[in-house]
Amino acid sequence: MERMRTFMARSSTVAAAASLILVGLAGSSVAAESSVVTVVGDQSSKGGASWAQCPTGTHLIGGGYLGGESQAPVTVSAPSMSHPGMWAAQATYSYVRAYALCDKKSAPTSAVAGSHVTGGGVSYAQCPANTDLIGGGYAARFGYNGLHQTNDVIEADAPSAVHPGAWAAKSSNGAMTAYALCRARD
Repeated sequence: MERMRTFMARSSTVAAAASLILVGLAGSSVAAESSVVTVVGDQSSKGGASWAQCPTGTHLIGGGYLGGESQAPVTVSAPSMSHPGMWAAQATYSYVRAYALCDKKSAPTSAVAGSHVTGGGVSYAQCPANTDLIGGGYAARFGYNGLHQTNDVIEADAPSAVHPGAWAAKSSNGAMTAYALCRARD
């Protein structure tokens, strides 16, 4: 019986300490709700596009995709020029799903397209004055052999090291357009 009381006393002490820690933490610092929302687009049809649209009151701050295959690569992963606040994704000969990161507290964002280059050149999408580069993407047209197999790869999809405020995109030998996601400065 004494062992039982000791066990119950210890259990009560542990429970009280756990409650104090949880209540104390919750009481002393209220956890801030994230202002960032992830939006998942519908899965595309084979070879089709998927779109992820930010909800009203938020601004697109990034995006990406899930899908594609080694011989059916993703040909588009970029902010949409024609639909503000939307991320687009498309894969040749396979399925893809677009994802958008949307922020309630962000300043407005806009997409800017770079030049369309061929033959493995680099496309640069430059953010305009009074905006900051916060991300980017690409649209590619890969070279294929007659068996639906690409002979091309994405070599760059990143902020430019040589052009500040620009997004760079390059494939090994296909056509490429870079897209920059730019945010207005406060």
